[in-house]
Amino acid sequence: MVAHLTGPAPPRTVRLDFRDLTGVDRLGLAALLMVGRHSSAARAVPHLDSRPPFLERLLRQTNVLGHLTATGAGAE
Repeated sequence: MVAHLTGPAPPRTVRLDFRDLTGVDRLGLAALLMVGRHSSAARAVPHLDSRPPFLERLLRQTNVLGHLTATGAGAE
């Protein structure tokens, strides 16, 4: 992923689909934050699609949602 974000024509958006996600641990949360940092550095807007309710709660409770999305809004 990082290679795509740092290439000659980086994307304007990064879409992550969580439709089949059944769980997330602290390493998964750390990986999401890393995606957010790399996306931000590349000026790409991350979109967290199809977030299951448990992930939505976790992102809000840990105050991570606003770091990963431009608005901290609900699923797109």
